[in-house]
Amino acid sequence: MYQKLFIDSSIWIAFAVSAESRHSEAVTIMKSHTEAGVALFTSNDVIDETVTRLLYWTGLFKTELFYTNFLDNVRKGTVTQLWTDEILQNEAWYLIKKFSDHKLSLTDATSIALLRRFNLDAIVTFDEDFKKVGIPTIPV
Repeated sequence: MYQKLFIDSSIWIAFAVSAESRHSEAVTIMKSHTEAGVALFTSNDVIDETVTRLLYWTGLFKTELFYTNFLDNVRKGTVTQLWTDEILQNEAWYLIKKFSDHKLSLTDATSIALLRRFNLDAIVTFDEDFKKVGIPTIPV
């Protein structure tokens, strides 16, 4: 059983948008890990990406619902938001070059660097790119 998981934007978006094809799956995943007491992490980069996509796809009202709920969970300690610093961003750039054949985004690369820095067990994502570079994912 995992103890520390990193939540990617693909999960946040599917969780927030009921019309998304994997919405129910995202809700089930988040609920089961929260109820099991698993420590959940995400990053300022992931939240930036999530909010941007939600604004474009759903508008301000639904985006604000997501963001307000997210901040409430951070305040409650249900989710910890990790922040990208200059050193971590440079580590991410190294990963982009190392895995250039997989075309990682900077956000994906900072997520991998954060997983390593904080010794997190896996990333919760619907993005297949993490598997391609050997990162444990949920769902598998």
